[in-house]
Parts: sequence; structure tokens; C-alpha cells
Amino acid sequence: MASAPPAIAINQFRHYPGQYVTGGAHQVYEDVNVPVIVVNARLWPTESDTKKKHIKDYSINYIEDSGHFPMLEQPQQFNTTLMKAVKSVK
Repeated sequence: MASAPPAIAINQFRHYPGQYVTGGAHQVYEDVNVPVIVVNARLWPTESDTKKKHIKDYSINYIEDSGHFPMLEQPQQFNTTLMKAVKSVK
């Protein structure tokens, strides 16, 4: 958010956390009609089970032994996983 235009960053901080407090965050996903493929480290919880309930076509690929920046910490594994994900989209 530090590099985002101030109006966008402020809007995100006003509305994004509120969706989690009110329990309405899942509503954002219900109209998504494209594949959602996530490439993520296991460092932070991803809540995949919850996302699978609300996103019609959701899958996740984990990068092992990585922190917050898998594309920098495990670039070869990240690139291989990303290419596999891209090729899986029909």
C-alpha cells in the first residue's frame, strides 16, 4: 500500500478490514467467474477451505521453504509453479 496512490490506499484501509469484521468478505468472491489460481508460501494462513466455498474455480499451489516473498526467496520453484498454473487455465 505504501506505493499506491493515496486515494486508493485510504479507500482500502477504510473498507477492506470492515468486510472481515462484518463477515461479508466472502461476498466479494461469489460473482467471480474466472479461475483463481494462487501461488503462495505457507508462512501466512491462506484460508483455502473458506475460499473454496465461495470461489467456483479456486486452486492453490504452495511454495515450500519460503517466507513472504516466494518469488524472491525461491525464484526457480516459484517460476515453475507459476508457469504450471498459467498453462492450466483453459
